Amino acid sequence: MARHNAQPTRGARSFLNLRELREAREDFLVDWAAEKRPRGLLKPALEIKSDYEFIARLDGGMAGWFVAEGIEGALSSRVLPEVLADPGFSGSRNDGGLTRVCHAVIVQRNEEAGLPFELLVRVDVWVKARHASAATKQLVPAEVEREELHCTIFDMEDDAQIGDVMRTYIDMVAEFGPLTSARTLTRLIVFLGDPLALGSLNAPKKWREELKELCRAFDADVGFHRGPKFADTVSDKVTHVVRFEPYSGEEPRTSHGEEIEQTKIDARSTAYADMFHQIALALANIEDEAEASAFEPRALEPGEQVFHRKRGRSGKFDLFDKGSDTACSHRVDFVRFYNSDKAVKGFRRRYTNFEDSWMHHCPKYPGCGMYAVFCPGGKEASMD
Repeated sequence: MARHNAQPTRGARSFLNLRELREAREDFLVDWAAEKRPRGLLKPALEIKSDYEFIARLDGGMAGWFVAEGIEGALSSRVLPEVLADPGFSGSRNDGGLTRVCHAVIVQRNEEAGLPFELLVRVDVWVKARHASAATKQLVPAEVEREELHCTIFDMEDDAQIGDVMRTYIDMVAEFGPLTSARTLTRLIVFLGDPLALGSLNAPKKWREELKELCRAFDADVGFHRGPKFADTVSDKVTHVVRFEPYSGEEPRTSHGEEIEQTKIDARSTAYADMFHQIALALANIEDEAEASAFEPRALEPGEQVFHRKRGRSGKFDLFDKGSDTACSHRVDFVRFYNSDKAVKGFRRRYTNFEDSWMHHCPKYPGCGMYAVFCPGGKEASMD
């Protein structure tokens, strides 16, 4: 059975980037079906002439789930576009002659809209490729044979639940194949000790492989060492050390004698599931700190236009890429973007003179995730 990698750009950074609940868009299906550069794997598996009735079925199923949870069913029309057009995870594989595509996303709570918790939504769709009709011998465009919907409630303000979310993520990676090796591994995590040898409850025999995938999801390479055999210095590339206690090796330091941030876990009294949670939270915090400090704050020049895409999550604000003076390929006028508090807070951290009214977005959202900051004065913004 052929296996296909999860989409390389859909790592943990994207999965943990909570999607805000947007206003419903009547023209979403038209825009998404025509999107030429989709960010998930479902759209490329279909065609313009495919039957998109499965979206109505998913919408109905989600509305029914909402109602059963005491939530307004109409919210499904605001959540489903996030799952289809801007997934936090996207993977595909061959399944009995069909292409099984998985999209998953975490939607941020919005109590004003009636969503009192974070919601992890997973959609699985089985697609039959273009084929000749047995009756007419004419080509039939790719069609959806069946679909499944799974919704899970989370509280992302509770750090303990980061581990549950990442367990879901790792299980999806295991199901749809590892992330491609083309991802750039920008940091190194070292594990000292062996939880199996130390008697950790329910530690799997392949714990190294599982923790390696967890670290790779955060763009980190991994090193494993049994405590007594570990040298007392490590590469300056090492970002974090996880020590399974009791540990009898040397205290790890860099070649310059600097101490390294550590997470210490007593493997004798901690179940493996709890250890996994602690490690996932430590990695998420490292990611947040690295992303938040990646760019020095600066002032925007009068008339300056900067285009950004989101690149990660933080508990309180969005994280954006370096930015450029080149917009997306849609070649349309950008519009003011409202109701995005985390994006506003993210830009305030980037630009010392930022004003909320300067934030814009491509109107093709959610098919396009391009943001823009237009500073007034000087040359007028040509896309405002």
